Formats: sequence, structure tokens, C-alpha cells
Amino acid sequence: MDPSFDDDTALEPIGPGRWRGIISRRWYAAIGVNGGLIAAHATRAMMLAAGADRAPRSLTLHYLKAPTEGPIDYELTVERAGRSVTFVSLRGRRGDDVLITGVGVLAVDADGPGALVQPATGFPQAPPPAGLTRVRPGGSTSALLDNYDLRHAFGAEPVTGAEESLVGGWIRTIAPRPLDAIALAAYSDAWWPAVFPRLDGPALMPTLDLTIHWRAPVPDGEHPWVLCRLDTREAGGGIFDEQGELWSADGRLLLQSRQLALLRPMPGARPA
Repeated sequence: MDPSFDDDTALEPIGPGRWRGIISRRWYAAIGVNGGLIAAHATRAMMLAAGADRAPRSLTLHYLKAPTEGPIDYELTVERAGRSVTFVSLRGRRGDDVLITGVGVLAVDADGPGALVQPATGFPQAPPPAGLTRVRPGGSTSALLDNYDLRHAFGAEPVTGAEESLVGGWIRTIAPRPLDAIALAAYSDAWWPAVFPRLDGPALMPTLDLTIHWRAPVPDGEHPWVLCRLDTREAGGGIFDEQGELWSADGRLLLQSRQLALLRPMPGARPA
């Protein structure tokens, strides 16, 4: 049976301002849960806290500890709710252990000027997804990949000692569903890290913080493709950055992301 994105990102109310999610091993990447699942949980939680008339605009998460399989409780505080903008803070807990902290911004849709500044990169040129093969690396232990239909379009293959820290391509959930802010949050951390092609062996790369900015309304459709491009510009001292963009198939910038992550090469790997 195909995994259900909506089931795996669902939250159960457990009290005022509190919701419980479940971390499944279906979302493990290498040795721990993928940060995109936590981002999807957090996005859903802050939407529930703020109300249906407010759309997510910004989310910053700090990953204090790697959550493992099982329940995780999200505590949301509305710090301010104005006429058009709501600010929230959140914590993800398991018992007394704080695993995740974050802050988010949601706002009502409002009329205003269109795009005033073009993104620095512009719409990435990529072959259409129909002409690309679904990514499922042979022998991969990453259960995460089973949740998505990924079509590799940017950058070299992982651990090939490439010269460029660049990855990406087309992405959508395996089971058909419309696109929304929750799925975009998950997509922002679905690909392997941009530094991975530069390595020549395995490495540990846990996320320290992730910031997401939603930039445009999501496209219509029962199962739309999204084009993802991720690159790393600085790496040193055992830490690297990663900038991401998610685009609709018709060329609209849907989301921008930025994260910092640890880089702990295992024997035989070289850093970017």
C-alpha cells in the first residue's frame, strides 16, 4: 500500500494549543527521521492554531534532538494575532524532552502589487518529469524515498566526488493529492543534501535549523509536480548551509528555504 502523506502528517488535538503527531519509520532518512516531516507537522500545527483565514508565510525550526519513532507533542502559543498577521511559537516534546523549537508567521491574503523583484536564479531549466526516471537508489536504506516521486534533474549523483554542491529535480507525493503549504514544507527537506555529491563516502548531516518562506499561492491540480533546486555556498568548521527554491511547473516561485546542518564525514569522505 502506498504511504499516505495526510495520515503521516496528521495531528490529533490533545488539549488547548496542543496537538500530537506520530513519527513513523517510513520517514527515516539514513539513521533518523527526515526534517521535512517535522516541518510538515509544525506547519499543520501553526495553521490549526492561527485559524483557517491565515496562510503560512514563514517558519523557522531548530532541531535540538533527533526525534525517533513514536509520538511527538506540539505546543503552540499565539504570541500576537493582529488584523492581518499572526505570530506563533512552538515546541515539539516527548515527555519532558524538548526536541524542536520554532517560530512562525501567518497572514491573510491581501491585494497588492505583483512581483517587484525577480528571484536571483530565475526559473531553473529542467527536462519535463515525464522524461526522467524516478529516483530510488539501489540498496538505499532511506525509507523516506518511498514517500515521494522524485525525478533527478540537477547536480551529480550522491558520493561521486563532484565539483558542485547542487541537487534537485521534480517532486510530488507518491499517492495523488492536491498541493498545499504542508506538502511544500515537507518538500523543502526531501532531497538529499546539496553537499552529498561532493563527498566520496557516507557522512552524517543532521539539520540544525531550517527556515521556510512561502512566496506564492499553490497551483491547482490533483497531483501537481514541483521543481526543487538546492545548493550549498559555504561549508567549513563542520557546518554547511543550503539554499532551496521550490517552483511550480508554470514558473512561479512557491517557496524559499535555508538551513544549516552539521557535516561529520565518516572515514573515506571529504568535505565540500
